[in-house]
Amino acid sequence: MLIFLTWSGERSRQVALALREALPMICNPFTPWMSEEDIAKGTRWAEEIAAALDKAQAAILCLTPENQDERWVLFEAGALSRTRTKCSVTPYLLDLAPRELKPPLSAFQGVTSALDLEENLRMVRALFGALPEAERDIDDKTLENAFRLVWREVLERRLGAVGLGPVAPLARRPDSEVRRDPQPRPRPYPGRQMEFHRRGREGSDEVPTATRCQAARRSTRTSAPPTWAGASPR
Repeated sequence: MLIFLTWSGERSRQVALALREALPMICNPFTPWMSEEDIAKGTRWAEEIAAALDKAQAAILCLTPENQDERWVLFEAGALSRTRTKCSVTPYLLDLAPRELKPPLSAFQGVTSALDLEENLRMVRALFGALPEAERDIDDKTLENAFRLVWREVLERRLGAVGLGPVAPLARRPDSEVRRDPQPRPRPYPGRQMEFHRRGREGSDEVPTATRCQAARRSTRTSAPPTWAGASPR
């Protein structure tokens, strides 16, 4: 079973190399194909890639945040979805959430995290189920045991060694969207407020509003609580 490994970028390349090593150890009929390793020197690489795309029965797209928009990834995914043979296409996500996957790649059901054991096991079972019946010569328990051994000894270590991706620059809002501060409101100057109260004390005909409010509060505190007709005070 030819499994085409699509990759672009260094981190994606490391993921593809890890899968290329691990898959045949899990099940002998699995035959991963990777352009960097499986094109002989001196051959026309474009023809070799086209032939592998045409023969592939399954494909794994090694996707990271920095490569899902790369032309090679989109080209190979499109070619794989149109092959003459029925080819399953599995996005294999590293540091990429499923909600961040863009069309057309989001149309395929994939491995939501390359570092998740159960997700990888489901992918291996799906690949095994796509084999011709004559090549499925082991039972599901044997397949799972083989996967868990290879995961522990090879795949988890190789995938865990893949470094972090480039840090995206902080998004900067355009100047046109920045709301400018309104004109500051004038604050009362303490000297003017003191002058206002002084004039009220010197016999001005108008009692300042602040003075009236203060007097009302003082009278409220000193006066007895109101009583209503027919009600007894407590």
